[in-house]
Amino acid sequence: MRLLRLHCSIVDRTIIYLNSLGETKHQYNKTAENWSTFGASKGYQGPWKWVIRKHSLQSDSISCGVFTAVFAEAILEGPKGYLACSPAQQERERLGWFLFRSLDECSDLAGDIMYLATKFIPQKKVAEGLLEEGNVNEAMFKTEDCRKTMNALQDALESNWETFDLATHGLGPAVIKGTFALVDACLKEKMRALKSKVSTDE
Repeated sequence: MRLLRLHCSIVDRTIIYLNSLGETKHQYNKTAENWSTFGASKGYQGPWKWVIRKHSLQSDSISCGVFTAVFAEAILEGPKGYLACSPAQQERERLGWFLFRSLDECSDLAGDIMYLATKFIPQKKVAEGLLEEGNVNEAMFKTEDCRKTMNALQDALESNWETFDLATHGLGPAVIKGTFALVDACLKEKMRALKSKVSTDE
């Protein structure tokens, strides 16, 4: 399987088709035909123009992903002209560095989100909104049972979210864990309010 780069602009109806081993007219025509059909199904009628971008060529059989990433980066940055790709190993190291840095950034982002949630969501007020009329001891039992269920649910999710973790670079699970922690904190506040009510009644 090969990775190819295809960029289609619905604004000016252009297609940039890049193959790191070199493009052929037949490949472009097939790609343009497929894209035209798809675009038309979404309401974007042609005709579509092929924009030729000269670029570095791959010299091995394993670096198509590296070239695809480099070409995509160059197109997104905007400059026209020749699309150059540094030696594949050099680009692997550079892209790897960006990938691992993004993992740290995802972790930091999750921490920032949960910090802001803890700071700006009034847990005591939320807990007060959860209080209900009726037997206080029964309400305490239900609340504690809810906490146990939430903890069990979190454990079940953690044992099944390996792919989700990889797909979101750790951000998804971190946010979910933070959300569970926030919910548990609100339930703890509810328990405090219920215990205080018991003391007052006595």
